[in-house]
Amino acid sequence: MNRWADDKELYLEIAEYAGDSADALFSLLHNWQSSLPSLRDTCTYKDIIEQSRKSKSYSKQWLSIVATGIAAVIVIGIVLFNRFVEKPSQAPAICKAAIGNVLVQRGHEYINLTNGMEVLQSDTIVCDKGSMAVIEIGSATLRIDENSKVSIDSLQKTQALSLAASMDKGILYATVQKLQKGDSILVKTKTAVAGIRGTSFLVKSDSKSTRLFVIDGKVLL
Repeated sequence: MNRWADDKELYLEIAEYAGDSADALFSLLHNWQSSLPSLRDTCTYKDIIEQSRKSKSYSKQWLSIVATGIAAVIVIGIVLFNRFVEKPSQAPAICKAAIGNVLVQRGHEYINLTNGMEVLQSDTIVCDKGSMAVIEIGSATLRIDENSKVSIDSLQKTQALSLAASMDKGILYATVQKLQKGDSILVKTKTAVAGIRGTSFLVKSDSKSTRLFVIDGKVLL
């Protein structure tokens, strides 16, 4: 379909006004119309609407790409933050020896403590008569003797070690290598709290009293 009328209709319209000059005028207008693009090559209101839709679609696509890029940057930032900012984590506590009947109370469950087993924060170690356990925690080695009950209250490690153990009863022998800056090791009983500073000591405790024997180094009470 063309944007001009067909030749016959055009000539009749010209003849009505041009009279004898209709032929010459018709030829001139016909040549001019021939130089114009067809309707399908020009923009109509439908073309404009379609182009607008395409433009909106392009804008939405572009916004989607930008949003995805921003989200990716945020995720990468979180990953890098978690990677390079060290968070407190549980220090490894490993059973080096378990002799006799040694149990670990973990929540409401009791399990046998065995060599190489990991001891977790909030675990309670119970040694029956004739039993003994040796636990290695960072720079500290704890030997729990028979008829003893020791709980690991806090056990964390970032750049520094933080250990807090509480003893209900029994005998605990501790050997601690020289502590690094920021390290903290505490042993609590029902009647005392001992802060360890690179030493070897023995704690004997019951419900009424606590006796502390310093073998080497310093203990802060």
